[in-house]
Amino acid sequence: MGIKKILTTVLFSFFLITVSAQNENVFNQLKVLEQTMLLPIVEKVTLPSINYNAVTGKSSGFVTTYETPTAEIDPVTKEPIPELPIQKLAKASFEPSKNVEIVFNILSTYNTTITLLGTTYTVSTSRNSTPYKIIIKGKLGNRRINYTIKSGAKTYSDLFDIDQNLENLAGAGVFSIPYLPVGLIYQPPLDSAKMNFASYEKTTGIGATVSFAITNEQSTTKAIVSDLESMKSKINYVSLKLINSVNPNLKAVGTFLKNFHSLLNGLGTYDGTKEEGISTTSTTTFGFQNSQSETIRTIAAEGPGKDDLICYRKNVKFIWFSQGLQLYIIPISDEGKTCLRTKILEEQVAALNGDQKTNLQTILNLNPLRLKNSVLSSPRFTYHDIYTVNGQILNIELSNTNFSSQANAASNYTYKIENYNKGWLSLLGFGISEDKTVKTNITQTSTNSTNSFSTVAASFELYAKPKEIYTVEVYYDNLFKTFVLRRPPENIQLITEGILANAKNEMVTLKINNQTYKTKTGPDGSYKIYGTRAQRGTATLTVKGQSSALQLR
Repeated sequence: MGIKKILTTVLFSFFLITVSAQNENVFNQLKVLEQTMLLPIVEKVTLPSINYNAVTGKSSGFVTTYETPTAEIDPVTKEPIPELPIQKLAKASFEPSKNVEIVFNILSTYNTTITLLGTTYTVSTSRNSTPYKIIIKGKLGNRRINYTIKSGAKTYSDLFDIDQNLENLAGAGVFSIPYLPVGLIYQPPLDSAKMNFASYEKTTGIGATVSFAITNEQSTTKAIVSDLESMKSKINYVSLKLINSVNPNLKAVGTFLKNFHSLLNGLGTYDGTKEEGISTTSTTTFGFQNSQSETIRTIAAEGPGKDDLICYRKNVKFIWFSQGLQLYIIPISDEGKTCLRTKILEEQVAALNGDQKTNLQTILNLNPLRLKNSVLSSPRFTYHDIYTVNGQILNIELSNTNFSSQANAASNYTYKIENYNKGWLSLLGFGISEDKTVKTNITQTSTNSTNSFSTVAASFELYAKPKEIYTVEVYYDNLFKTFVLRRPPENIQLITEGILANAKNEMVTLKINNQTYKTKTGPDGSYKIYGTRAQRGTATLTVKGQSSALQLR
């Protein structure tokens, strides 16, 4: 590496450290500011009473009414033209509240039931009944609510509209999640000398696209991972709108968002979705890219499930903004990328307790090879072909451009959110107390796009001593965009063998019944191909670009 290259790397590393410290400082300032946020949410809104007389079957109060329109006069008969009554639904408009109270006054000599929003309530009534109150948690929004009252032999059904002004419900703040997996590199099966390895060099785009949902006891809120400029624009617009409100509570929220917006101007460029200045295809892709001089390589010791490398980012910090219950989040910093052998991570997890143990165990669970005879099923894994390693070194070059990528490959896991406060909880759950646990449901998905920033190439060196023969199956992990080589869980058997003249130490490919088998000829041109089941019929054998038909019996 030349002096210029070294100097560039040092300067870039210094830049990343400076930006990280800068963003950490902004995060702490936003955290302090968030504690001053007072959301315009009232404790309870009580709707007008619904009065129902089961004796007469009539209702009044917050119920549907009918108006008779002014009749037009028939020009011929000079008589009024009959008009149908105009239906007017009851409607209530109110600001966001933690609870909505609906009051029923029911006059009846029978026990009565009220069915509302899928729940049936039993009311013990007498002729002089007291009001029966049903409390519904907030976040109702704009909707139509149906209800049915049954009392004795009589049934009454009605509906009403509510308009809960959620557009004025806005807030912002910060939170963090402890670990975010960004890569999984699989160790190939061990040979007898433990020399096999996987290598990723000059590769971009290893990683997975992530989406977020914030969950508590009340609800699940899906989050959009936004870019900084777009969020700043949204916050600026909402802050100006609320500052001009005549409602003092909304004005206070507007002032808070204005101050929040000004602090965002101090953020530097976050490198969690890029390295060495190479951007990924999307800001929502948390992965890692190799520099032109970096090689990621596994070390054979105990084999797949133990030697696999799990890469993750620690303590990823986010800023959030919400308007009308649409949540936007942006990652702004983390404590760097760590890649560990699965066995080392397992040992660390065994020595931990509490949330840290649970969170790291979640990362371990993303590696299916930890389980004996694990099933690599679609859509996460795409099966490719099978190789026979026969008494020599077999070098395999793979690229995901040769694989069928599954865009719906996904994996879900949950972490406990950290660095949140009551304002955060109030916004998502409308007043959930501060001691409740809030969790982040994270879904990692694949992408089926292939370009200069998402192509992944890897090489595998597989060794075998003289007379040592074994097979490996090749899969593509659509989630982490890496390759899996593993021994077939079933017993293998000989598919075919032979000697090819003028084809010494050459790759041989056999295709039959939608299956592909590969091996390398020996110094004398001999080859053997093994698989998990016998094959019969016409196969195509290809070597040195030349193909010929071969009958398998």
